[in-house]
Amino acid sequence: MVDQPNLSATLGALEIGVLVSIFLFGVVTVQTFTYYKKFPDDRWSLRAFVGFIWVLELLHAIGMIHMIYYYSVIRYGDLEAILELTAGADIFIFMAAIIAPAVEGFFAHRIYALSSRWIIPSITWLLCLLRCISTLPLGVVCHGTQDLLATKDEWQWLFVTTFVLSATTDVFNTVSLCYYLWPHRGTNFRSTKTIIDKLILWTIQTGLVTSCDTTIQLILFFVHDDYIWVAFYLISTRLFSNSLMASLNARTNFRSYRQSSDFKPNSNLYFGLQPTYPAEISIAMESIREQCSADIELGRAHGPDSGRAELH
Repeated sequence: MVDQPNLSATLGALEIGVLVSIFLFGVVTVQTFTYYKKFPDDRWSLRAFVGFIWVLELLHAIGMIHMIYYYSVIRYGDLEAILELTAGADIFIFMAAIIAPAVEGFFAHRIYALSSRWIIPSITWLLCLLRCISTLPLGVVCHGTQDLLATKDEWQWLFVTTFVLSATTDVFNTVSLCYYLWPHRGTNFRSTKTIIDKLILWTIQTGLVTSCDTTIQLILFFVHDDYIWVAFYLISTRLFSNSLMASLNARTNFRSYRQSSDFKPNSNLYFGLQPTYPAEISIAMESIREQCSADIELGRAHGPDSGRAELH
């Protein structure tokens, strides 16, 4: 017979984590609706990716709700049941194994689009793959367990590996994006510099939020022998999906800057799109400028002949 758990630090922590996570799922849903409404002309692959992430988040939420219902209603009053891992928990673990690496991989693509180099994005994609590979076995080893705290101690190395890979990928993505964005601040065009500053600030903020959440999980994992760290784990995927949607919807704010008269495309900042035609062809240049601005917002890579069709 296992020791009865502390109700406040187990079920109480789970309920708080689920409530916060469900609230953030509502934010993701609103942002997803806003995205489809404001950007109907985005390429189909990006729109499909957004829908894919939202569906995974929905399944993640369903799994959490089932878990809390099982503990609070089906097994009401049975404290030992709190140590068991429900089928709903299996679901949200597997969803988390896909959501976070997928979003991190999306930002890695932005690094490639910005730098036109494969080395850094490839390292990030490898880290994303390793994180996914390390998280999936967690669902396997925890499946059907009757004492999650004992499983946590037995497979501590696997939990720690997942946390470290997550934090490492977040920091690596953040530093890489800032590294490739920073040189473009040297432009003499105020609007371009403003966009770069905002992109750098947003990159640091989102990277700090996700990496801090993972760091807190790791600390609480060692300090407390309860479910407090799980509460932070439950909201981690929401932070990734919200950062994805915020980055896509923030393009609305950038449009006010790109219409400034001193906004000018600048080499790799616009992912290889080089306006090579005479400046006096104003219509063509304006079209190129619009496309360039859209590219920096989307993180879209183009070949050197991108935008040439605008002249025909």
